[in-house]
Amino acid sequence: MKQTTFRDNLRRYARIEGGRAAFFAERGHVKDAGEYARRAASLAVASAAPFEGKSAFHHIVRECDRIAWPDSYVADVVVHDRNHIKTMEREAKDAGRPLLFVWTVRDTGTHMIDPFKRDWFSWFAAIEKQTTSAAPYVFDGTELKQVSWARAREFCYDARRKYPATAQQAAAA
Repeated sequence: MKQTTFRDNLRRYARIEGGRAAFFAERGHVKDAGEYARRAASLAVASAAPFEGKSAFHHIVRECDRIAWPDSYVADVVVHDRNHIKTMEREAKDAGRPLLFVWTVRDTGTHMIDPFKRDWFSWFAAIEKQTTSAAPYVFDGTELKQVSWARAREFCYDARRKYPATAQQAAAA
């Protein structure tokens, strides 16, 4: 039996989202149809892209390819994680620090944790508790590394200690 790859899942979900777009378009729900069509296009493009760059997003997609996860909710990676990374990149650039985050992946999706957000610890604790099969990773500005939950938590504390002004700005927001 052939193992399903992450890219296979991207193609499958692109077809599903395309079907949803058609469903809503047929019923005159233009806004919903447009949203599903955009997601379908993003998934289809991602399924064929090489992702050979050094960006955080490319690191994540290559890891998804390597471990063949997530099986479902693949839009988490291509839509939500990509958008979250873009936001964190802008914030890191404005703060004069490298892009740092914790990313977790499991068979049913992903989560991203920005150590500079005020509520990072509550998110971290909830994700760690609910996802026993999740694999935590840290992105240190240059590469994505799989680590233990304890090391991921320490990574967040270290980031906040190393860049305290950024952490204080997040706490004030």
